[in-house]
Amino acid sequence: MLDRESLEQRALDLISAVLYYELLDNLDITTNQELINIIEGNNND
Repeated sequence: MLDRESLEQRALDLISAVLYYELLDNLDITTNQELINIIEGNNND
């Protein structure tokens, strides 16, 4: 499993430009599972 910093960076690399700054502003309240869902393309949570 990736560490928190790696999860954050990977999710930011993969998210659309429209949502990039929203995610960046909310990383502190985003769970590891939510980051994994973004990375895996399961953004329905």
